[in-house]
Amino acid sequence: MDEAETANPNEYQIEKTIEALLNNTKIIFQIKLKDNSLTISTEIKDSLIPRIYQGIFSQKDIQENKYFLNYDTKEILEELISKSQYIPPTVLLENNALILKIGLGSVKFKEIEFILKPKSKNTEDKFKELYDIAKELKKENVDLKKEINNLKAQLSKLTKELIDFKNKIEEKEKEKEKYLYMDSNILKGEQEKMNSIKEFISPNKKVSSELKYRMTRDGVGFDVFHRLCDNISPNLLLIKDNNGDIFGGFTKACWDRSGSQKNDTESFLFSLSKKRKYYQKHQDYKTIFCYSDKGPWFYGGDIGFCQNDMSECQSSGTGDYLNESLSSNIAGNYFKVQEVEFYKIIIE
Repeated sequence: MDEAETANPNEYQIEKTIEALLNNTKIIFQIKLKDNSLTISTEIKDSLIPRIYQGIFSQKDIQENKYFLNYDTKEILEELISKSQYIPPTVLLENNALILKIGLGSVKFKEIEFILKPKSKNTEDKFKELYDIAKELKKENVDLKKEINNLKAQLSKLTKELIDFKNKIEEKEKEKEKYLYMDSNILKGEQEKMNSIKEFISPNKKVSSELKYRMTRDGVGFDVFHRLCDNISPNLLLIKDNNGDIFGGFTKACWDRSGSQKNDTESFLFSLSKKRKYYQKHQDYKTIFCYSDKGPWFYGGDIGFCQNDMSECQSSGTGDYLNESLSSNIAGNYFKVQEVEFYKIIIE
């Protein structure tokens, strides 16, 4: 609580304050002792124009409570202040009046009420308040416009950055479509050779691969090849022989153990060492042979795994694709290979 006393010798006057809560908002009441009366006033700022409440209470008004019967006005004020320090006042708004209740702490007299009425304002006061509000709003409007302009500039810059970023992403995506990435021990990250395979498969579409079989990782047995590679379309077979020649074949026909012959007019063989792509010479010939107990075999043995296991291959050079062997080994003879890989191919 605070206290201020005037220094006017001809007029006895005391001002004190009491704090209370209204809807979780602190309300400060000012109590002024003047002319043997207590003037209680407060201001509530819960709207555009603050509301001021005021009530004037004589000693007689307060002594009707009987608790203050033998008190003079100053003693009444001191007692109210003292009681409010350990019994917090309560506040109510009823019928446009503000009711301040101060607990007295006695059994017989529980509390005393002070009813404050809204204080009327003259036209000049109201005009000044509205003028001050309009002035403040105008200033806030100017500041808000500046802030909006700053935000617009930032948004414009951010939009440009986002568009540039989007364009770069799209460019990268388009650039990716030109490349084929393969998890290959044979090519060992040689992007140019991977891109050559992509060009062989589809130069104008996005091509990706999934490694399904690697001889040195999964084993040389024909059973392993069929377990990992059957019924996959389209697919790519990639081989590196004992001389370091790299070649392979692509087909949309599925390998299996059915013992059947299948045709695929889009199939082809290729040699990365010779940088050539080979199509079928006769479209009505069968493309692949699906042996039940052997490995993959392209027509005529231009690529064939029919010896002991996947570690031995042949390239006849006389089948339906080739006039030359894909390997520098003697055409038609079986030769050892360093690695064989089989991929599922995705064309988008």
